[in-house]
Order: sequence, then structure tokens, then C-alpha cells
Amino acid sequence: VCHAKHLIGVMAGKGDHLVSVSIAERDVNGDGMLVWSYPATDAELDRAAVNKSGVLSATSEQQKQGIWFRHASSWIYIYTTQPEDRGSFPLTTALAVSLQAKDFDPEKYLRAAEVLSDVYDASGNPVRVLEGFLSILTVGKFHGRVPPAYDISHYSPAKALANSHLPELIATLGDDTVLVWAAVLLKKRLLVYSDQPQLLLRTMRGLPALALHRQDWTILRPLCSDDEDFASLASQGCYCAGTTVPSHDRSELFDVYVDLPRGTVTVSEASGSGDMSLTNIHRDVAAFLAQCAETKASNQDVIEGVAEKTKQLIGKLAILAEQEESGKIGLTSLKQQLPNPALAHFLFGAALAEGLAATADE
Repeated sequence: VCHAKHLIGVMAGKGDHLVSVSIAERDVNGDGMLVWSYPATDAELDRAAVNKSGVLSATSEQQKQGIWFRHASSWIYIYTTQPEDRGSFPLTTALAVSLQAKDFDPEKYLRAAEVLSDVYDASGNPVRVLEGFLSILTVGKFHGRVPPAYDISHYSPAKALANSHLPELIATLGDDTVLVWAAVLLKKRLLVYSDQPQLLLRTMRGLPALALHRQDWTILRPLCSDDEDFASLASQGCYCAGTTVPSHDRSELFDVYVDLPRGTVTVSEASGSGDMSLTNIHRDVAAFLAQCAETKASNQDVIEGVAEKTKQLIGKLAILAEQEESGKIGLTSLKQQLPNPALAHFLFGAALAEGLAATADE
């Protein structure tokens, strides 16, 4: 193991965004715990990995599938399964392999976690997992138990960011999708609820694409499930958070609340009277989204179309900023120029989010 630590320091290469690997198990009594990690991980991450992995589930519904979430400044990817050979795991009813990485790519890392889970399931030996982890870390490849070999070069950041499932979101929310676009654009606190973890994750990963020009997926907190998760949101400022816990009555957590099972979007009272009021700009974007739904537009078409609408808006804001002596847009100035107060507030909110506003006050 000491030699392996040295390798991480001097040979990091193809998979050098990888940080750690760990294994959690559930025993026949229903108790779950972290049984191995490399390098050692902190107690808070260990707790989150066990609680979110599904190993504590009393049913097999969450088995043989992956979940991902953000912890501090890292992404965590977990593949959970049940042991195929109880001979190697006589007291284990579920196991989960977790990878900690610096970059966002669910397909890349969940596949790696699945391959490592398979070799652990077959051997019952974490050393085999360590071998695979170091192989991916140093050369970007690992020949697992079953062909084909895992190859990190088959994955790209562009593909990960483009896999956004936005047409599904439009089909679920209809015209209210424009409120989600506005919330992301204005850097609001967006909270999304679904009782289905996989559906929630599919929805969450596409939200940053609604402000594609920022290329910022770090705003995601896709799986908040307990008080510690919700408490951590307070320090985030703006975020797109997901939860499997109904939270419509926790208005202190959100500016905009999305209920996926109901297909509804709720704007908090505080935000509803400010820059989240509907304007002609919203109606234009909503019309485009409705057209996408009608023509069954592809995910890429939706992303590019929304990006173009957003680009046009930011271009107009830049022109307004140039007309100001300070080079920044002021709310008072906008109110004087525009007869529609809602439009003035929305444009100022957008300018504030883009760093083009003079101040948050009038």
C-alpha cells in the first residue's frame, strides 16, 4: 500500500482526476458500513457514501445501478450491487464501490465503479480493486473480469455535459420550464423533488445546460437527503439541488421549487415579486421550448436553441452596460428607461448574475 501511495504521487496520468476509491457493505443484520478505502477518506464522506449508496436499502430496488452526487469540491460516483457468490460474502447482502473524482462525468466513473465492483464481487479481495484503481489512475485502462477492457479515453467531457435530457424536462413541466431557465440564469436557489432517485439525477444533470455559457456544473447538489445535506446548502449561495424528500414547505431552502411527480414549478413569494416575474423575454423562450416539444427536438437542439436565446439576452445587457458611464447597469436607470417594472427587475437580475450590474441595490 505504501508503494501504491508513491505511485499516486509520481505516476498520475490518464485518470489523474481520480482521488479515492472505497467499498461499503451491508450485512445480514441490515447494518451498513465502509469496509475499505484507498487512500483513507474523511468520516463525513464515508457517512455520505454509505447513506446514499443504497446498501442500507431493505430491498433490491437500488441494486445494480449507479448514483452520483457532489461532496465538498469533489464528485462521488457509486455503483451498488448484490454479491453473486455468497461463498465469498457469506455475511454480506449488498456492496457498493465508490469513486471520488475532481471532474463531472457520470458515465465514465460509474462504468469504472461497475468494473471495480465486478472484480471485487468475484474475488472478495479489495487488493484487486486497488489494482484496478491504480491502473485507471496511471494508464487510463483496466482489464476487468469480463471484456471489454475499461478505457478512459472512450469518454469525453463534452459528451458528459451534452447528456442533459432537457426534452424530458420540457415534457414534464411544459410552459413552466421557462421558470427553471430563469432560475438558473439568475443564479437562484433551485430545489427539485422526485421520489425516484434515477429520474431525479437525469433531471438534475441537465439544469446547468440552461446557462451553458457558464460551463458550471459545480452548482449541482443532486442528492440532498438529510439535515446535514440541507444545512450545507446555506453556504452555497446559488445552487441546483435535488432531493427525494418532499420539501415544498421548506421555503427557506429555495427561490424556485420543482415537483417532478406533479409536474409543477413554484416560485417563492419573495422571488415572485422581484426578478422572477414573467416578461416578454420569458414568453419568447417559452414559445421556443413549446416548439421543441411539438417537433420532438433533440437534446442538442434544445441546448443550442436555449444557448442562442441566452446569448442574445446577454448581448443586449452588454449594450446597456456600455451606455452607462460606470460601464455597469443600475436598476434605477433601467426603471427610467423601461415602462415595465417586471422587465427592469428581470434584466437587472440577469445583469447582476453576469457581472454587468452596478449594485444589488437601487
